[in-house]
Amino acid sequence: MTISISYQAFWELFREVDETRQNFDPADKFDVIWKYPQELGEGYLRAIKLQQGLELEISSYQLRDNLIMQLPDRPHPVQYSFLFSGSWSSEETSLMPGQYSLCGSGTYPQGSCQQSNEQRFLEINVHINPNIFRVLAGDESGEISQKLHHLIKKPIYECYTRTGTKTPAMQAVLHQILNCPYQGAVKRMYFEGKALELMALLLEQELELQDSSKEDLSLKPDKVECIQYAKEILHKNLNNPPSLMELARLVGLNDCTLKQGFKLVFGTTVFGYLYDLRMEQARLLLQEDRMNVTEVAKAIGYTNSKSFATAFKRKFGISPSDCGQ
Repeated sequence: MTISISYQAFWELFREVDETRQNFDPADKFDVIWKYPQELGEGYLRAIKLQQGLELEISSYQLRDNLIMQLPDRPHPVQYSFLFSGSWSSEETSLMPGQYSLCGSGTYPQGSCQQSNEQRFLEINVHINPNIFRVLAGDESGEISQKLHHLIKKPIYECYTRTGTKTPAMQAVLHQILNCPYQGAVKRMYFEGKALELMALLLEQELELQDSSKEDLSLKPDKVECIQYAKEILHKNLNNPPSLMELARLVGLNDCTLKQGFKLVFGTTVFGYLYDLRMEQARLLLQEDRMNVTEVAKAIGYTNSKSFATAFKRKFGISPSDCGQ
């Protein structure tokens, strides 16, 4: 069985069980734990506020059923996630045990996230406010390297995402977090150091990737054809596009080559292209004046007309209801 739930409804379930919130560490009021809603599974979400704008989360739960969460366009902090067991996937990416996800600030696009109930889910997350990231990764004036600017985007832009495999150094730090020997303020100082150590390891990789991406990626004619075919698939499946992993499989490329190659060929990400394509189609439909806003939203694959209106206004600067007037 599969349960489908909206992002808002999911967090409302947590608010309903808010009385289950308690201090994980009695000596630390900034270390709290919530029981996972019984309607969905068994386990907990633990959140440790390390400083203003920097938070560490540990999620450990077993779902009762497979879960699909419908996600709206939403502002996103700088975030890195490390998965130990379980799996999740979205239109933009997927994560398996032993992998990590790095996400910059900006807007995370509308879509859905799927989780299986086959394994217990265990993940460590770090959330960093963009301003804090600038302080941590920048110079005295808060300026960060040009090579890292893609990690700090304004909410009007789609955020950057990348997945990778945990290195032994990362694995060692994560093991130390899960087996922290301290309590109270000392524990939070220890966690903060480990969260920043993980960030340093990720940024070291990110800088290396930025240096090598233009040099290492050579697109042969057959790969360009595959990427052109991917574009055709997006055009034909506008209201129900495949996930990135599925699209890569359909065109015979791995997801990394598709992501990098698509940006080289078309100057934007796969889902940035899809977003522009959807919005342009919506604009044309609205100007024809044959459908109302809700019908147009549904026609281009949006299940929530409010999310569609927000995305449309971000793209064109006017609301859908004003288009064509």
